[in-house]
Amino acid sequence: MPFSNKPISSITEDDLNDLIVNQVAEGKTIDYKVTLPGNSDDKKKDFLADVSSFANTAGGHLIYGMDEKHGMASSLPGLSDIDPDKEILRLESIIRDGMAPRIAGISIRPIQLNNGNLALIIHIPKSWLSPHMITFQRLSKFYTRASNGQYQMDVQEIRQAFLLSETIAERIRNFRLDRLALIRAEETPISLTGKARLVVHVIPLSSFQTFHSVDLSQISQNFYEYLKDSASRRFNIDGFIAFREKTSTLARSYYQVFRAGHVEFASGNLTMLLDGEQEVIPSRSAEEDIINACNNMLNLLKACEIEPPIFVFVSLITVKGLVFAKNPSMRSFDPSFFDRDTILIPELFLGNYPLEKDNLASQLKPVMDALWNAAGLSGSPNYNNDGLWRPR
Repeated sequence: MPFSNKPISSITEDDLNDLIVNQVAEGKTIDYKVTLPGNSDDKKKDFLADVSSFANTAGGHLIYGMDEKHGMASSLPGLSDIDPDKEILRLESIIRDGMAPRIAGISIRPIQLNNGNLALIIHIPKSWLSPHMITFQRLSKFYTRASNGQYQMDVQEIRQAFLLSETIAERIRNFRLDRLALIRAEETPISLTGKARLVVHVIPLSSFQTFHSVDLSQISQNFYEYLKDSASRRFNIDGFIAFREKTSTLARSYYQVFRAGHVEFASGNLTMLLDGEQEVIPSRSAEEDIINACNNMLNLLKACEIEPPIFVFVSLITVKGLVFAKNPSMRSFDPSFFDRDTILIPELFLGNYPLEKDNLASQLKPVMDALWNAAGLSGSPNYNNDGLWRPR
């Protein structure tokens, strides 16, 4: 894909000019438009067909302000006399109201050009909920893409798209449940301390959608650069494991990197004893573990050039009755305890890689709130009113 794993927020005029220099052709993941879509019904339908076709295929970029010749980027005149904020709101409204189901993770960004004009880039991720149908004016049409652009799907392609979407969703759900069952049964790649478990799965859609394999040897050589809280590593039948040892046969936590590119983090270092009697889960430490593990795994996947979208699943095992403590040094607690043994937090969808760890922490707020909901409280106290993580 053009721009590789570069987030849309980092794309510059130089990147757009490189498309011209390298004669990058329109195709499955990129399309050039010299002008913005108009407000006529036909123009809105064409725009929705372009957007939905990317989401229904492999994702990609629409670049407005770029001219093409014979399908290849030829010049970058840009867009003149536009209000970028107003245009972004207009395009977002067309997408939101003209398609079902809605596409998550779409990003739109204006880029100031040296000639005084603007380019506008729309990044559409490969969708988790495809196929998406155009519903504008009750159109009820599905579009996909090939190397020569978008086209309308026939009945057989629509049927296959629905079956594939359901199959992938079911496979990912089953993978999560199967792995949790193994961890509960102590069938882990290395034995963990404690009984309560924190488990985080980071799963790129591509790892269940197509055959994909990561370079395990390269990961092994550079594991400490990404999996920073690990000290040892080895290969296994599933792929590669990096772990933080307590003894030669016991680990506090591990990362299991699977050959297809999904990653599992499991920690047995979840609880502490208060006054030698009360077993509690320090909430801030647990949230820090989730943020750090996700950041490490996402950095690893980005280095492996694995494309988003990516799903994050957080689970707790063997936690029934445990207190989720705001401050473990306190001798009294809010009624914050887990009322069941296994906590399955709903998945977090990431359409792009977070720019930095702070951005990731903010995106994880719904996960943290759900964790506190599971413990009986309204949400995480470790975020401020703006949804930003509060450092210690």
